[in-house]
Amino acid sequence: RDVMFTPSRFVVVDDNEKHLTAIVKIFQLLGCPCMGIRYKAETPLDSRYFRGVRALFVDLHLLEGLAASDEARHFALITSILEDNIDAVGGPFVLVVWTRYPQLCNQLIAYLDGHIDAAKPQARPLSVISLDKEKFINLETGDVQRPEELRAGVEDAVSKNPQLTAMLSWETDVVSAAGATLTALIGLVPSA
Repeated sequence: RDVMFTPSRFVVVDDNEKHLTAIVKIFQLLGCPCMGIRYKAETPLDSRYFRGVRALFVDLHLLEGLAASDEARHFALITSILEDNIDAVGGPFVLVVWTRYPQLCNQLIAYLDGHIDAAKPQARPLSVISLDKEKFINLETGDVQRPEELRAGVEDAVSKNPQLTAMLSWETDVVSAAGATLTALIGLVPSA
C-alpha cells in the first residue's frame, strides 16, 4: 500500500501525443494534478493509474484517432478500458468524452448502458459528459487555448447532477479536513 503517493483524481487517455500533452498542460495551468496516459493498442493500460479517478477524460477515437462509419469498435474499446481498469473500491467517477465529435456522446452512453458487464458495476460512470477538443486546444499543433473554459466546462457539466456535485464536494472537504487535522497534530508536538 502506498503511504505517500495517492492516485490522481483526474486521468486522461488519448492516443494523440499532442492532444494528451495539451490537456495535461491545461490541468497544470489550473493548478490541478492530472495523470496523462498515452493509449497504444499494443500496450495494456496499468490499472494502478485509475484507482482514485473521479473524472476520466477519454478520447472517443483511440483506434487510429479517426472517426469511423461504425463507432461500435471505439465504444467497445472504451467499455473494456472501464471494465479492466476501474477499481472495485476506487469510488465513483465521471466519464468525460474528449473528442472533436461531441455529437456521438449519446450513442456512447447508449452503448455503455447495454454493454457494461453487470458484474462490474464500478465500471459504470455516474455521468457521461462530452467536451469538444477544438474549444480547448489547437488540434494540429496541440497548443493550449482557454484553459479556464475547460474548468468552467467540467464544472458546468458536473453541476447538472446535484448528487455528483455533493459527492465530489464532500470528498474535497474530507481531504482538506484531513490536512488541517495533520497540521493541528503537528502543532501539538514540542519543537524540541
